[in-house]
Amino acid sequence: MKMMAKITNIIEKGMGKHPALVRLYGLYYNDMVEKEIELGQIQSADHVLCIGGGCLPYTAIKIAQETSATIKVIDIDEDAVQTARRVVAKVGLSDRIKITLASGQGVDAAGFSVAHVALQATPRDAILENIFKTASTRIRILMRSPRKHMQSLYCKTHEKYLCNCYKQVGQNTPTMQATWLLTQ
Repeated sequence: MKMMAKITNIIEKGMGKHPALVRLYGLYYNDMVEKEIELGQIQSADHVLCIGGGCLPYTAIKIAQETSATIKVIDIDEDAVQTARRVVAKVGLSDRIKITLASGQGVDAAGFSVAHVALQATPRDAILENIFKTASTRIRILMRSPRKHMQSLYCKTHEKYLCNCYKQVGQNTPTMQATWLLTQ
């Protein structure tokens, strides 16, 4: 796990104990996720796979609130999965967001129309390879990318996947440069 993934995990675990802080945490993500919803053209009919949801799966929460899409969030940290389930239940979205213990490189992406790969999700190349291999439809993949000065703190993405970049949207956060839209 790269350094920023560790730091994010610690912050989210602390905030996850106080679900009222989800709204405060969301201030960082609101604009970002709204841009991603537009970029990925996410609608209520979509089935979204969020890879790397963490303790506070705010991206999934915001997508569900804005689009009514059905969402499956996966994470490899069992504590994060348990905390995320409690947070999702407290915001009343358990009917639309399911949280599962799984890895991005092992999950079956068949049946999903959109996959969202968190900035901290690793190993990115193996995750993308798995999505491209198992997705049964023309899946839209939203993948966050770090700012240049932050790249050493995150898992790198091989250039061969970036040639599938259809579009991107700039993000105005201290850690993130853009969200890429990749297609098969």
